[in-house]
Amino acid sequence: MASPTKSYVPHSFFLIALLLGPSSLATAADFSSSVCTGMLDPSCCFQVIKTIPGGGQAPSLESLCGTAISFSLSKGNQIHKYVQSLAASANNPKLKQVYSTCVQNYEDFIGNLQSAQGMLKSKDYNGVSTMASSSMTDWPNLALTSGGTTA
Repeated sequence: MASPTKSYVPHSFFLIALLLGPSSLATAADFSSSVCTGMLDPSCCFQVIKTIPGGGQAPSLESLCGTAISFSLSKGNQIHKYVQSLAASANNPKLKQVYSTCVQNYEDFIGNLQSAQGMLKSKDYNGVSTMASSSMTDWPNLALTSGGTTA
C-alpha cells in the first residue's frame, strides 16, 4: 500500500522546520522569494510552497506556517480515520497489529500538529519549531507503518 501522506505532510513540515524561527518571522512583500533564495534548493522550496493550498498567497511566514499546519492536520486526520478502518477490518493478527501501531503513530503525529497550532496562535515560535521537528521525527514511523518504504 502506498503512503497517502507522502506528498503532503512531510512537505508541509519541511517548510515549518526549516523556515520557522523567532528571527525569521519578518513580513516582506515577497517573503517566499526571499526565504527560498536562501535554501540549498530554492526550486524545491518554491514547489513545496505551491503544494500547500493558499501557501503561495500567504502574506507572511507565520501565515504560511498556520496554513501548512492546518493542511497537514486535515490530511493527517483523514489518513488516521482510514488506517483506523483498516485496523478494524483486518482479520490477520499481524496485519491488525501493524495497523494498530500505525493508528497510534498518527495519533502522536496529530497531537504534535495540534500542539504546534496552539503554539503558533500564542506566538511561541520556538515551540512550533520543536513540534514541527517532533512531527518530522515521527514521519519515518508513519511511512514504515503506512507502507511508504519497503524492507
